[in-house]
Amino acid sequence: MNVLIVSQNFTNGGLETQIKATTSSIYKNIKFFFAFGNYDESWNFNNVYTGFHFSSSSTIAQFCEDVNKLINIIIENNINIVHAHPFYSLFPAIFAAKICNIQIVYTYHGIVSYNFPSMLNDKILFNMLVDYEIDKIFCVSTEGKKIIENIVLEKEKVVFLPNSINTRKFSETKINNNKCWALISRLDTDKINELFLIINNIKLLNIEKLYIYGNGNEEKNLQNYVCENHLENKIIFKGYCVNLYEELQGKYNGVMGIGRSIMEALSMNYPVILIGYNKISGVIDDNIYSIIKNQNFSNKSLPTISIDVCNKQINKIYNNKNYNSFYSDFKNNFDSQVIADKYYEELINIHPSSTLNLNAIFDELKNMNSDFLFYNDINIYYILKKYLYIHCRFNNQNILFYNQEFILNQSSKITQLEEKILEQDKIITKHNNEIIELNKNTMTFNNLKRKIKYKFKH
Repeated sequence: MNVLIVSQNFTNGGLETQIKATTSSIYKNIKFFFAFGNYDESWNFNNVYTGFHFSSSSTIAQFCEDVNKLINIIIENNINIVHAHPFYSLFPAIFAAKICNIQIVYTYHGIVSYNFPSMLNDKILFNMLVDYEIDKIFCVSTEGKKIIENIVLEKEKVVFLPNSINTRKFSETKINNNKCWALISRLDTDKINELFLIINNIKLLNIEKLYIYGNGNEEKNLQNYVCENHLENKIIFKGYCVNLYEELQGKYNGVMGIGRSIMEALSMNYPVILIGYNKISGVIDDNIYSIIKNQNFSNKSLPTISIDVCNKQINKIYNNKNYNSFYSDFKNNFDSQVIADKYYEELINIHPSSTLNLNAIFDELKNMNSDFLFYNDINIYYILKKYLYIHCRFNNQNILFYNQEFILNQSSKITQLEEKILEQDKIITKHNNEIIELNKNTMTFNNLKRKIKYKFKH
């Protein structure tokens, strides 16, 4: 079996680690190929194709180019299944797979995997193609599974498949009782609030040093903030770490984070403070663990705790050498080999389905060959409506087309009004020019009269 993994980004993060863990753990008769938009070559994958547009700002011509390139990869490598990941790599991947008459699966990594469509056409494409064309949908949380089940008819094609880690690598380690903690996170805009929450209160916590692992677009701002508040001796930035296991091995008292980073820390038997979604949810115990294990280890549904309570929990860790171990549960339920086996079984038991005529849609797109934006072009909307509207079977799909039509009508009315205003402005400008010209002539005539009068007077 040959599988083509398609993703808009493959740089540094949980998505990348998840793909790496799963594909590296399958030892059966399966070969992987990869098509990435933004790709960090330090991952050192084999069979990688790059040079795609995969963007919300792709033109019609660029979208068609991406689809054609994927079709060529599928044909050349005898691909059996396409596995798509977010974001704007999803739509070209679906078109390419169905034009080649092969199966396609999609992984829902989190809420952003669902709500990223924000323009005229991508909302329609997401709702219709996920329902009709995708053959299997993997969700890393049970919450995500419920969300996707609400927009598809065939509920059985939606499968809970959690993220995984290599428990042989991230195995129980010695805890160093030194009051030093590691915070592991992307330093991006969506994480900034909880990071500031920790940094602003670090002096109130019984933590001697906090080592921050990760990078992102807010890294420089965080570093500047730490310097401005004279916290350089208490907070140390370590950057992105490839070999996190070696870096964490026996060095710290505990770890802070969310998602995959705390999965790895919990598997190593570290005490973990769960942060995220602009809040601190405290040290993970049996109760919290039972809640978050099916929610991709996120604190989205948990309440926040005060800094004082958090500090009491930290002091309790220092005084309790018998911290709860979750390693056995990780080994049984989240090990990369266990998840890879489930993944393989799902792939070989796919029941393909395809209802929409994507070939006809793509033929019309190719003939346009336009530089207009694919996801926000009115002509594309009408093509999608022509082929997809008759297949609507849920209210949300009907409403989506109706809302888009309403928006288009309102936009048209606004455009007409703007044109009328512009026309009135032109008329006013013309009159103003005439008045100015008349004033010039009048002033010239008056000046001439004064000159003549002055000449004959003298």
